Amino acid sequence: MLDKEIEVGLGSLGKIKIIRILSLNPEKTFTRYGLKKSTGLKDRDLKKHLTELVDLDWIIKFNSTPETYAINKKNEVASLLIQFFQELELLKKKETS
Repeated sequence: MLDKEIEVGLGSLGKIKIIRILSLNPEKTFTRYGLKKSTGLKDRDLKKHLTELVDLDWIIKFNSTPETYAINKKNEVASLLIQFFQELELLKKKETS
């Protein structure tokens, strides 16, 4: 079951981009427009990926106006992904210094 969840959640470059942006900003919420701008994804693809990630409970959708999204820090897999992407950022900074 967890294997399938991970395959669905990480099964496309678009979803990885979304998770990365949200994981690097775990205290922040993003509108679809903000995520579109940050990821470069098309509206149709972004909406599809967000729906799948919300269904997995990896991200939270807030029914504000406009709708906003955030990484779900209470989800165990999402929490591990936050750590993963934050560690990768530290590694990137080490390589560039």
